Amino acid sequence: MAVDGCAEGKCFTFTWKLENVSYCWQENKEPLCSPKFVVDSLELTRWSLLLYPRACKDGNYISYYLDRDKDCPSSENDIEIDYALSFMAADGSALRDSKIIKKTMPKGEGQIL
Repeated sequence: MAVDGCAEGKCFTFTWKLENVSYCWQENKEPLCSPKFVVDSLELTRWSLLLYPRACKDGNYISYYLDRDKDCPSSENDIEIDYALSFMAADGSALRDSKIIKKTMPKGEGQIL
């Protein structure tokens, strides 16, 4: 996904590929967690993506979050970021894009989309 305004700041892309999500055993409020990734340009903050195949409230939907690790070594308690999340098809086309979101992310807090 191309992010408008990337030239204004530091940008990166994290891709998490999943297969056979429809066979997941997770119940409501039980996430699949991506591997953690570190963003050097954001003071070495550590992040992960959380995917709820049966949503958090209604099992007929998928919920997804960007989560900042509460145990990351960054000295900053709050970090302001601009981000967007996308669901991609196997061919690379976007199934669902979020708008660019500006948010202050405290340690250990996630953002649902």
